[in-house]
Amino acid sequence: GLFSAYAILREQQSEGVNGSSASGADTWDTRVLNTEAADPSSIVTLSSNQFTLGAGSYLIGWWCQAKAGGYWATRLYDVTGTAVCSNGYGSPENDGQTARTRHSRGYVRVSPSGSNVYRIEANGDNATALWGQSASRGTEVYTEVLICKEA
Repeated sequence: GLFSAYAILREQQSEGVNGSSASGADTWDTRVLNTEAADPSSIVTLSSNQFTLGAGSYLIGWWCQAKAGGYWATRLYDVTGTAVCSNGYGSPENDGQTARTRHSRGYVRVSPSGSNVYRIEANGDNATALWGQSASRGTEVYTEVLICKEA
């Protein structure tokens, strides 16, 4: 097939625990990534809300939840290269700064030539945005990243 390995990373919280809050309006916040839900071929290392991939080509997809973010969006940031990944922005969303939750989604292909560090970021125009609203129905998941390594 086209892909030889995959990994799933998440922000996962206990039932009833909300996600983090925005650090301010129009500020790119690093989204929490604290769980390696799957990585059977050990293609990724997760540490301090950032993930490291080795040399190769990867398709990375992500979704993130926000409540009262206003106009907001996500992006894949290349920490090693200190820049947003090419075509690395997720969908722009607008929840009107209300109690509704919305999800920003993005997909990008990256081909690092060596070990490279990435993170997911979110930015909204509401300084009181919540990057994950608890549903109190079991384990809470507010961000999810799917990484597929090309064969």
